[in-house]
Amino acid sequence: MINLTKNERLVISFLICVILLGIGVRHYRHIRQEAVLNAENLELDKIIKEKETPININTADFKDFIKLPGIGPKTAEKILEYRQLNNQFWHIEDLKKIKGIGDKKLEKLRKYVTVE
Repeated sequence: MINLTKNERLVISFLICVILLGIGVRHYRHIRQEAVLNAENLELDKIIKEKETPININTADFKDFIKLPGIGPKTAEKILEYRQLNNQFWHIEDLKKIKGIGDKKLEKLRKYVTVE
């Protein structure tokens, strides 16, 4: 058996506690993130069921945009600014011209939006 001083035992105990705390925090964050994603998906499903049709990005307002997956207030403002400057969106793919919307985000949005 290794003989350790009292201070060495305290340091080792402290390190073990910090590691266990880190593991616990990481686990909590993972569970919390899953809960948030599930809540967002439930909200989106509710919106779609209520509307039963995708939102028209040429007529939608700020509140409509922030309900979409991955669209926060800043991106919603950018969408509205782009629409105002260009009069309308001709294709859903035009959303990629907005900073913060790439291929992956567009694919998430595709079933929730239209340009009719």
